[in-house]
Amino acid sequence: MTPFWFDIEVPRNGSDFREYQLVDATGAAMDITGWTITAQARDAAGGTVIATATVALVEPTNGTFSAQWIGSQFDAYGDVMGLATAAIDIKAVAGSLPIALTRGTLYITTEVTA
Repeated sequence: MTPFWFDIEVPRNGSDFREYQLVDATGAAMDITGWTITAQARDAAGGTVIATATVALVEPTNGTFSAQWIGSQFDAYGDVMGLATAAIDIKAVAGSLPIALTRGTLYITTEVTA
């Protein structure tokens, strides 16, 4: 499985919630029952972990899971009065096989009001 690239924006005083569905090459939903899925933000690709998303299997037999990033996890990271970025990935372990699902950039934005 080739990881796909996508970017996410998380306001420092907000969150980003997304639901994903894994499908095979024919478009059929994959059964992800028993998989462990994690999502991490790092200061740079391969760098120090600065935050983790809350990941839940929603309908494992239908290949769906969710990930939520909470902006307050980044309170002490980067330019708190401007835009900060982090490298993100979502990875799965199916049995003993690690699988990179996604890679991308997390944009941490400021909000005018809290």
